[in-house]
Amino acid sequence: KQGGFCLSSFCHLSEEEYEKRGYLSEEFRLFHLTQPVRAPIAYHYHDFDKAVVFLGGASGYSIEGTSYTLEPYDIVLVPHYSIHRPEIEPGAPYSRLILYLSPEFLASEEGGGGKLSRLFSSAGETSSYVLRLPSMKNSLLFESLLRLEKACSEQGFCDVLLRRLLLMEFLIYLSRAALSGEAVPLTAACPNAAVLSLMRLICENPAADFSIDALASRVFLSRSHMMRLFKRETGCTLMEYINEKRLLMARALLDSGLSVTETCYRCGFKNYSAFLRAYKKSFGSPPGRRKL
Repeated sequence: KQGGFCLSSFCHLSEEEYEKRGYLSEEFRLFHLTQPVRAPIAYHYHDFDKAVVFLGGASGYSIEGTSYTLEPYDIVLVPHYSIHRPEIEPGAPYSRLILYLSPEFLASEEGGGGKLSRLFSSAGETSSYVLRLPSMKNSLLFESLLRLEKACSEQGFCDVLLRRLLLMEFLIYLSRAALSGEAVPLTAACPNAAVLSLMRLICENPAADFSIDALASRVFLSRSHMMRLFKRETGCTLMEYINEKRLLMARALLDSGLSVTETCYRCGFKNYSAFLRAYKKSFGSPPGRRKL
């Protein structure tokens, strides 16, 4: 794989053009979007990591049940398989730089302090998905991102290598800022404690034999109130969330070489045929190891 880029992405893409690029087959892709969205964006997830640098407008962001109100130059970290969406009114100003990153690429790059993937894994483990750097606009971190953007719009000798090096520079500066505390994790805007508790419980062990009544007792809510609250805060039902996390776990196990049958039951599915149907519906193809 080689570093990816999109020459047209620096020509102020429309939202429709961006939606068509919701996949990643390279090490990375960089987009600069300035036009407002035309319709609300539904909750979704990717099989790649994503970093969003919010440049201006009026926007919030929701990731795994936590919501944030963004200010210019905030950095949103979206780990792969995290359910998320931008919270923005259609037609409102919304300018951002978006970086798609291959998890395999991040996991393969290691320095003295660990792998670059630590940036995203830590965000998921601590629910610290948004970083705020007070001096971001004038920082080496932002300068490195602008150099990367410029390199992605140019061609020349060793251009692919140059983009890769500039990407590494940006990710190293970002990781250093996060580790040193220079970039401060943003406090979520009024997260619902019960919903967060449920999501963390499910994410820690999606294969567990969950029942609605048992989950309701864990968060001290009635069954009906818990289900309404979860749907309101996340955009999906509780069982949809559990099944989605089980399917994502299944995909990872299949990629590691586990058989389809063993994967089915290890992920908490009781019926093999139901697992096959759910997997194909979610990912568009029958379960099997992907070519990474």
